[in-house]
Amino acid sequence: MLWTLVSEPPALTIDVPDDIVVPNDPGEAGAEVAFALPTTAGGVPPTTVDCDAASGDFFPIGVTTVNCTATDSDQSMFEIILFAVVADSFTITVEDVEPPVIADNPDLVRTTPGPSVVVDFVNPVATDNSGDDPTVECVPASGTSFAVGVSTVTCTATDAAGNTATSSFTVTVTTATSEEPTPSPTPTPGSPGDSGSPGGGTSGGGGSGTGTGTMASTGVAASGSLHLALLMLIAGAALLLATRRRSHPGR
Repeated sequence: MLWTLVSEPPALTIDVPDDIVVPNDPGEAGAEVAFALPTTAGGVPPTTVDCDAASGDFFPIGVTTVNCTATDSDQSMFEIILFAVVADSFTITVEDVEPPVIADNPDLVRTTPGPSVVVDFVNPVATDNSGDDPTVECVPASGTSFAVGVSTVTCTATDAAGNTATSSFTVTVTTATSEEPTPSPTPTPGSPGDSGSPGGGTSGGGGSGTGTGTMASTGVAASGSLHLALLMLIAGAALLLATRRRSHPGR
């Protein structure tokens, strides 16, 4: 059997893509990233290239290193060759550019007898596309003493990448005397239940106020009728006397 010794071929090299930086896909904790396959030169053909990630894979937020290897191979079973393996790598960085989402707290109303009152509340809930809970801080913070009036509380959610989102609500503090009481209906003079008007309220004589007023009115009407009757009687008598004198002169 004849063995052929192959001379040393050109050195095998591999050329990987440049480092890649992309933003996250909307609402996702990463991004699908496409990249060109590495190229090779030298070595003994054919050459195979393998990477530990494929173009179009989903890469998480942060930095991922992609390692690629190129390997040449023998020409035939009758040749003795020098196998060569080379490797290189590049990075894919997915930046989180999406702000978190923060809920809106309801407005609050408190009443105090003094100039201020301590108000406690729960910070609004916030979520982030990264899957990690953002930090939430409110200014003024829960447990702060709020003065009488209207104050605005601003809450900020911050994710691990430094993206922020804000929401706000108001805290209204009133004093115990600042709210005007609802006025009572004013009684109409003379209406039932008005003790200060004729016929209103309850008289001290045991009868109802309405009954007393009716009796008084009836008494006044009866007195007037009596006077009128007396006047008419006197006028009639005078008229009768004058008539008789004209009929009997000298009497």
